[in-house]
Amino acid sequence: MGRHTWDLRPSPTSQSLQSAQSSRSAQSAQSSAQEAQQIVNLTELLVSRISDFEAARPNILRAVPCCEVLRSLGGALRGIRPRRNPSFTTATIMEFWSHSWHGGVWIKVLTMFMLKNGPMAVCFGWLGALLMAALFATGMLPSYERVPFLQTGARMYPFGPWSLCTATLVATFTLRCWRRKTSVFLDVLCIDQDDARLKTEALLSIGAFLKKSQSLHVFWDETWVRRLWCVFELAAFIKSHGKEDVAANLVIRPTLLGTCSVSIFGGCFVTSLAFLCVPFDDFELGYVLFAVGAFLGSYYAISSMRRFYASVEILLQQLAGFRLEQALSHCCTTGHRNSDGEVVMCDREIIQLCISKWFGSVEQFEASVRSDLSGALSDQLGNGSFSYLWLILVTSPIQWSHLDMVAARLSADDWSGAAVTATINLTYACWAFPSICRFAMLLACRARHPCSGFVADQLKTLMVFSLCVPISLVFTTLLPGRSNADMLS
Repeated sequence: MGRHTWDLRPSPTSQSLQSAQSSRSAQSAQSSAQEAQQIVNLTELLVSRISDFEAARPNILRAVPCCEVLRSLGGALRGIRPRRNPSFTTATIMEFWSHSWHGGVWIKVLTMFMLKNGPMAVCFGWLGALLMAALFATGMLPSYERVPFLQTGARMYPFGPWSLCTATLVATFTLRCWRRKTSVFLDVLCIDQDDARLKTEALLSIGAFLKKSQSLHVFWDETWVRRLWCVFELAAFIKSHGKEDVAANLVIRPTLLGTCSVSIFGGCFVTSLAFLCVPFDDFELGYVLFAVGAFLGSYYAISSMRRFYASVEILLQQLAGFRLEQALSHCCTTGHRNSDGEVVMCDREIIQLCISKWFGSVEQFEASVRSDLSGALSDQLGNGSFSYLWLILVTSPIQWSHLDMVAARLSADDWSGAAVTATINLTYACWAFPSICRFAMLLACRARHPCSGFVADQLKTLMVFSLCVPISLVFTTLLPGRSNADMLS
């Protein structure tokens, strides 16, 4: 939730609020003690309205299509106001997006793109790869002659990285432009930012927004747990849905997940391009050039995985030691005064009273977060973030490059070689490369703690890369390194 002030001018939403505001106007010239008492009364009234999970008025619940959040590279999250209001009234919301306005914007936007558009991007990439493979196999695309990997002195094949490059371009374009229609709640788009009264009505209805949301998606960075409204959204979702429903519908993803996924995808592309383009007729030179390409492609990916696992550890530590008093609120940092010097109500007091009403006390809510929630999220944030399907998706460039190898043999009418290569590709896609990635992730998790110096930290990443080399060599020499005759025998 962004910064706000509570505007309680006369509104059709509540006769009680009208009465309270009229009383406040009548006593505006009285002493500060009376003003403080009025704020207390208004606070109690706000707590009563918010904690009941009821909307301030009909049709206040609004959502926005996911594609509108991602429009202009997440422009709404970067402070770019849309020309028109993209939100619409709704009875239910599929996803409530909770995030902190104080964390890194670009890595958060990248994670949103990857989670929402990534699978569809890879699917369209595969369509482009298959089309290019068919065109190449029929001789409709230009090629270059090349000796296959570890096939010194063997037959030359016409090669071309058409499937790999086309699929990567198509996937990148789809990731950027796919218009996913999932209804989501994002505060800056679903709450009026210009009309103070409408904004207050929406804030009064924030409990209803969360109650009507099927799932809560938390885009977590280190500032999230320190923002009071973010914590409030979690508390309201737990109370309105129950612990069993929360376990199935609470999704927490560190914002570094997007950077990690894209770096692995890019690393696989660079490695695969080197594998297709390096001349292996001179094996020693070819292998050195391929090793350089593989290093450039893998180093940043390993570094990103280390940072990701370090962020997961920080999150679990924050949850294990969670205390509501550590969360910050904008009103408390300004001394509970607005820009005109007028006294404003304290968000912290309102939120603490709501949480106490829901959970019995603030301490019981904190205990629930530290025990139940922290344990339930451990697997989700670790191996759950890197599922088998996710590994298949991010290593797609390697599969597309193998499709180029199949097409090369088909173009030379080597059907048996194409069949062997296709079998190898299937083995790599379903077992070999997911296994290599798992092994690299295990090492990155073990080496997640950053070193004090920049050079020492880079050497630590280099050490992880070096440990991954032997297992990679086993896969790249045992499977593709034998001649077609050997593999068919």
